[in-house]
Amino acid sequence: MKVTCPCCKRRIRLHKSRKILCPGCGAEFKYTEYFHEQSVYLVDTNIILYAINNDRHKGSACRGVFNSGMPLGTTNTCLAEVSQDIPYHLKVYTLKALTPAVSDLRATTLKQPSLVDLSLIQVAIDHPEIKGIITYDRDFHRIAAGGIVSRGQETTFWVGDAQLFLERRVKRFALGKTTSSNT
Repeated sequence: MKVTCPCCKRRIRLHKSRKILCPGCGAEFKYTEYFHEQSVYLVDTNIILYAINNDRHKGSACRGVFNSGMPLGTTNTCLAEVSQDIPYHLKVYTLKALTPAVSDLRATTLKQPSLVDLSLIQVAIDHPEIKGIITYDRDFHRIAAGGIVSRGQETTFWVGDAQLFLERRVKRFALGKTTSSNT
């Protein structure tokens, strides 16, 4: 996609998951900042199932994730695995193909990542607006947080469960509320 630099009016080709410098004036362009895309968190199949089936232990936290107001997404392979009507609004990312780097991923434990797990990782690599994965699978901490999904030094890719996501969201809200009331 080509964009015009606001400083020097030069046309620049901006790739989807990159940041570049303008060759004319040196201004930095980040795809997500330039197109003002929202931060999206990917939701794994187990979060969707716990929320739909009203699980005794994890259901309330999973429903809280969907009711948090944060933009959430998932992949078409996750929806195919759920195969139920989902009463929540989700952005669905379509997986075209796995790259060789992602398809060769292996966990350090006996349980190896499934196609759904690999699809979430591939979509997170392909789309820079995705900031993390919400899941109860333990193998994501070994794979996705191991550096395969990297956003550079400005942000770190977050992987956690529904309870951690809600705690993080409440903590951010409380910090934002106290700083705005002091001004």
